[in-house]
Amino acid sequence: MLRELHRKLPADRLNHYSQDLQLLAKVLAQQKSDTNKTYSLHEPHVKCYTKGKEHKKFEFGSKVSILVTQTTGVIVGALNFSSTEHDSKTITAAVEQYERLTNKKAKSIFVDRGYRGVNQIKSKKQESVFLSLIKTLLDKSVKGMVDGQPSNP
Repeated sequence: MLRELHRKLPADRLNHYSQDLQLLAKVLAQQKSDTNKTYSLHEPHVKCYTKGKEHKKFEFGSKVSILVTQTTGVIVGALNFSSTEHDSKTITAAVEQYERLTNKKAKSIFVDRGYRGVNQIKSKKQESVFLSLIKTLLDKSVKGMVDGQPSNP
């Protein structure tokens, strides 16, 4: 069908749809073992992420990093990453964006388990920023509620 389109379409229509036809050719030619596959014709920038969970092994989309303040929940930074980097590799760019936009340095950062293995990062405006896992903070809060003590994370 793709060859037939190339043969039968007038030159002006062929030029007009050239990007779409190239995308179709790429999809038809890709193999199971290829890297940089196209997973969606409507959103060709979508990537496949391995989750490592039994019930949901893969997710499709793009990686974003969103920074919110601890007390008010206001979004102070957002980045979209086109590559499939590990979460721990994206934190530096997010902190640098926060510092550039707010002209402040981050005192502490609370992250999810995707950032495991990174205890501190170097920042342009300061020596280092220490990371705390959210689960640790939640465990302390729950323990404080059980013991009847107010928690101070």
